[in-house]
Amino acid sequence: MCRPSRQQRFSYNGHERKHALKYQSVITPDGIVRHLHGPVPGTRHDAFLLATSTLRDEMRALPTSGSTRYIIYGDPAYSRNDCIISSFQGSTLNDDQLTFSKRMSKVRVSVEWVFGDVVRHWAFTDFVKKQKLHLQA
Repeated sequence: MCRPSRQQRFSYNGHERKHALKYQSVITPDGIVRHLHGPVPGTRHDAFLLATSTLRDEMRALPTSGSTRYIIYGDPAYSRNDCIISSFQGSTLNDDQLTFSKRMSKVRVSVEWVFGDVVRHWAFTDFVKKQKLHLQA
């Protein structure tokens, strides 16, 4: 396999051996894309997406009622903060942590369905050969 050209290195993820652009999205329980940020090069970590997006500011600006506030359940790659929680990781989890992680993993499946719908309706987004930037006419 040849090394990617200079411009191709921008989006080439050597670990997965493919070109990629990453997006961050928030999907509501009814399947609506509420927030979309990107693209960023596939070489960047998910935490970079969060740091460069306006998501945390948008979440903090939402109205609260007493102790009720909105929280996003996110991928474990995101660190926990006042706006995002994720599943518990590790081999020494207590019963409550295990139960929480199992229940919430089912919720994440519905988010993946939305991504599947995008690929189904716009198949070119999943065509790896088309993800080589600066080569298309």
